[in-house]
Amino acid sequence: MRPLLVLGTILLFFGCAEKIKLVPGGGNVAVGSKLDILGSDGCTDSNFKLEAGPGKISWIKPNPPTCVNAKVTSILSKAWSDPAVFELTSATVTHGVAHLVNKVLKEGEADLDVTFETDTGTEHEATGHYKALKTNRVELTPPCPTSTHMLQVDTELTLKFRLYHDQLALYGYDYYPFKAAGLTMTSATSAEITYRVPKTPQTVTVTSPADKAFKLTLQFVDAASLDKLELMTYGTKLYAGKHFDLALNATLKGKYVCKDTFERRLTTETPATCAFSADGKQLSASLKSSTGFSLYGLKAGSCKVSGKIVGSQLSDTLELMVHDPVVWSSQTLPSTTLTRKLQGIWGSGPSNVFVVGEEWSATGSGAREPLILRYDGTSWAKNSTGLSEKAGLRAVWGSGSADVYAVGYVQPPSDAGMKSRGLVLRHDGTTWSEVTVGDVWGFQAVWGSSASDVYIAGSKVASADGGSSTTTGALFRYDGTSWSEVSAAPPACNPRSIWGSGPTDVHVLCTEGIPSSGGKNVIARFDGTTWTMTTVADKKLLLALGGTGASDAYAVGSRRAIFRYDGSQWKQVSYNITGTNLAAVWANAADAVWAVGSSGGMVRWDGATWESLSLQSSASLVGIWGSGAKDIFVISADSVFHN
Repeated sequence: MRPLLVLGTILLFFGCAEKIKLVPGGGNVAVGSKLDILGSDGCTDSNFKLEAGPGKISWIKPNPPTCVNAKVTSILSKAWSDPAVFELTSATVTHGVAHLVNKVLKEGEADLDVTFETDTGTEHEATGHYKALKTNRVELTPPCPTSTHMLQVDTELTLKFRLYHDQLALYGYDYYPFKAAGLTMTSATSAEITYRVPKTPQTVTVTSPADKAFKLTLQFVDAASLDKLELMTYGTKLYAGKHFDLALNATLKGKYVCKDTFERRLTTETPATCAFSADGKQLSASLKSSTGFSLYGLKAGSCKVSGKIVGSQLSDTLELMVHDPVVWSSQTLPSTTLTRKLQGIWGSGPSNVFVVGEEWSATGSGAREPLILRYDGTSWAKNSTGLSEKAGLRAVWGSGSADVYAVGYVQPPSDAGMKSRGLVLRHDGTTWSEVTVGDVWGFQAVWGSSASDVYIAGSKVASADGGSSTTTGALFRYDGTSWSEVSAAPPACNPRSIWGSGPTDVHVLCTEGIPSSGGKNVIARFDGTTWTMTTVADKKLLLALGGTGASDAYAVGSRRAIFRYDGSQWKQVSYNITGTNLAAVWANAADAVWAVGSSGGMVRWDGATWESLSLQSSASLVGIWGSGAKDIFVISADSVFHN
């Protein structure tokens, strides 16, 4: 098989053939260059490692022989059809491969005819056709492809190059049609040239006698030439016991020096709060690059770091706060032999927190039992619901410690044709009792602005023609006296969450079908008079609502979706944290918003940026509530975490 020539680089493809072939078997070569050609039986890839550039075979190294085909033992004859175009300067045989070196003298084309003898005693003739062309277009690529090529003085500079005749790529080696006063070539390959650059700042222009239109301007600068330093962080917050990265960027007239190795030194001016080692002993750091500095927080307080570049009079300082770490502890729950599934959390204060869900026997019939756990500020205890039916709870909310609602479903009996029904339990501060609200399959969400303004959302069956049925959403409101269904909202979809900032700002989130497969999320908002429906988050499933006020609400969901309502419209929030499907959101203030989700995922908004926090657990988180920024509870299916 003939070699494939692409942009002047020889790619060698071998099969096991009986006939000795020339490699490469033809191509376009630059006048003034050299050309290496191999004579091989096609099994060179099994027997030898070849270093090949565009036209040059650097060396041949034998590997353990596995090829059973013939190997070249001698070259019986060799000749160019036009020796005025190509000159054969040497021909050798190494480890069964012939190596022929040629000079390209002038434009033209010619055939190379070679007769080989192999270790089988047979003769093989091989012919290749080659064309010699003058270079009339060149490319020279600096290490940093920018409009202004600023480089460091007194270093080595490697530039990649390519040669062309019009649009045809040429190969060959030992031909470098470039002129660069002030640069000294130290080495070169078939595709790269390495120069020693000036020791003092100056501008160098590279030209080519082969391509009059080519010009590359290089500006060489030293540390004293710089006009700006900027010490930057690559973290959002620095915590005690943690670290993040710093960078000291240097520029000249707003431009970076390409891959500079100016020595950078950073020093902490507050060694009690931050250092460059976890033990606090390293108070300074030095690097010959802009990045790679790790700053450690030692304890909460102000941290100040200064930075400079050796040889420059410039400096910069960075002041930031070291924060106390967010430490989560796993709570001890009442022991049980049943399987738990926690689903909702709410509290009236740090010593009155409720978690609801369901539990069942893994070896039994699978019938659910409603589960309510209450935290009194010291320990968790299981509350009795007083229900004899099998049931599960989905959400919990209250207006105070003596007015708490838990909602869910009652599992149907085993009789055929029966369906589940919605369940609403109310806690009066002492006991839980069932409240009759409406005929639904089950309730998924509850929220209120006061004891006389409570909303509960669920799903019910809507009859259709032909005896069929569909599932639709149902919203009920308690006015302090009785429950009634809200006919204007939500739309015909499955409810997920309710949240509001007051009686004239209520949001209900529901989904129609699967958003990623043609369905949609709908958020219905009540302004005290009318309901307005908005479709949000195409392709993403939203699951929960939260917020701090009428112009600061959040919706979170799958594929790290976060949407914010600013008082007039919902907009997607962009942040650089990946890999978390979010299931719940809670906000303590406009600059303290938390969202949790899959694999222990947790993100927080501090008023400026979103940051990822570690729970040190891979459990998928389904709920979050807190009484304040330093008293937050998070739940997974079977655990409660607290900070």
